[in-house]
Amino acid sequence: LFFLVHIMHDFDGLSVISHLPPPYQSLLLTVEPYLGLPLDQVNLLFILIGQCLAGCVYRRLHGTQTRQIFGGVVGFVIMFAMYGIPETVGLLLFMLGMYPIVLLKNPRITFWIGMGVLFLAFLYMFTFHYLAWRLDLTMSLMGAVIRSHTLTWDLYDAQLLKNADGDTALGNFARFVAFRKEHAVPTQNFSFSLYLSYMLFFLHVLCGSNLTYNEYLWISDKSIYQRTGWKDADNDPQPSNKQVAMAVLKVAMVSVVYLLGKTYFSLDVLMTSEWQNNTPFWKQFWIVPLTSFLNKFKYHFAWKVLDLSMMTSGAGFSSVEYNADGTVRRTQWYRANNIRSLKTAFPQYTGDVVRNWNMTVNDWLTFYVF
Repeated sequence: LFFLVHIMHDFDGLSVISHLPPPYQSLLLTVEPYLGLPLDQVNLLFILIGQCLAGCVYRRLHGTQTRQIFGGVVGFVIMFAMYGIPETVGLLLFMLGMYPIVLLKNPRITFWIGMGVLFLAFLYMFTFHYLAWRLDLTMSLMGAVIRSHTLTWDLYDAQLLKNADGDTALGNFARFVAFRKEHAVPTQNFSFSLYLSYMLFFLHVLCGSNLTYNEYLWISDKSIYQRTGWKDADNDPQPSNKQVAMAVLKVAMVSVVYLLGKTYFSLDVLMTSEWQNNTPFWKQFWIVPLTSFLNKFKYHFAWKVLDLSMMTSGAGFSSVEYNADGTVRRTQWYRANNIRSLKTAFPQYTGDVVRNWNMTVNDWLTFYVF
């Protein structure tokens, strides 16, 4: 924990990209003035685009181990490109340190250790880098904490099913029992190499779209398609051009909203004493919530690009509908989607916000925490 908290490097100026190759640094510095974004956010933008392209390669790979190695290596490269050596080492140490904890198959221990590390990381950021607005390792640490906790529960559930008679050990609520049976992980399906490749998997290593361990295994060997209703054993499902275009359009729309908010309703301006002391209350009353509303679209953007990555990689396949003659009518690509922007931005009731914002975390809270 001491190492994880104290190895953070300086967050100012060019230090956020100093670990990157010089040609890539030059590209980021060239683009930065035109986008009007901090360097770390410009870097994230390029990384997310690269993640989509890596998804195109991943979908075309064959062989379970090949796909697992590729996904893990790309995930490690993404971490390094985003955070640099110190924070990448910190994240790796956390993942390695959690492996023996997960093996205990005690969800409470995993939960409190993970939350303790996360709290210390947040406390460090609050104490030494308050209002820095920098993208730091806590972005990936949150996902790693969630994945280690869900994996512990899934191993624990498999042990319960093995030692108990029937499904009563998993509770009496049919929906939760079905979920826990589907996601239970037998010990023979678990190993250190699989654990590490799962934690580093490039589709969820950065900022969301957390997959369960079994989903990762099924995506790796492509059995996820048959499990979700796909009948063609010789060909994998492909998103239509219209579906890809709609996904790209959603990314473009939320990025425009965020850039408008960033340009005309800057959070930095709101934090100045001059604005707070000289702006009439009636203006603050509507400018502050509108600024918050518009600037939150940076999360919409990141998650929409991740949704696109899930589609390009094939991992996002969630269902298929067939015509009467057996031809495919349409496929759906909603697995591990993290946000529904319209329902979150314009909710009809409070539940819409909870269910449609950071959706994979909401699934974790629903099925594993509560």
